[in-house]
Amino acid sequence: MFKNSMVVGALPERVFQIGKYLSKKTVSRLDLNNYFTLSEEDKSGSYLLDSLTAARELGILNENGENLSLAVNPSIFKTKKDFRRYCNSIVFKDSSSLFYNVSKIMINLYETQKGREISRESFSSGIFANYIENIYSFTNIEMGMRAWRFWASFLGLGIISYANQKFCFMPNMAINLQDAIINSEIPDGEYTISDFLAAIILI
Repeated sequence: MFKNSMVVGALPERVFQIGKYLSKKTVSRLDLNNYFTLSEEDKSGSYLLDSLTAARELGILNENGENLSLAVNPSIFKTKKDFRRYCNSIVFKDSSSLFYNVSKIMINLYETQKGREISRESFSSGIFANYIENIYSFTNIEMGMRAWRFWASFLGLGIISYANQKFCFMPNMAINLQDAIINSEIPDGEYTISDFLAAIILI
């Protein structure tokens, strides 16, 4: 979901529920699939596979053959806020990842006239695709961006709307910045702006 591809099946809520479930016990893949799959929905388990990939990239899984267990403190899954804060401490560490680089471009959209024009384009438009496709040979951009918007919203990168086949992303990183400050464990005190930014994790 974060490293080389972004898929709609790996929703933040699904990954959160996997963590909640594993915080209670070690389970087999089959048990997990039966727990998360409705009788008429996704019998192949592809949504679960996508969510497990995201969980693996977030470092929350121990895998021993077909058995899965939690690799992090269960308190991370006490609330979605706790889970979000944990995710924000992990997702942006790898500056070579697809998710990191797409997020960086999207946050900087309004820095240029061209970017401001792109902000009014749908994910499926050729104009939007041409603007962003040079990143890691980003393919299937429409589906990838749909996946990105769920996580971008969850991680507090901004406000996202999609109406009348038009997309709008307004960067508003207040929540993400709050998490970054807490995750950095920066001591109380006075800082220059450059020292403060250097002490926290930002895109």
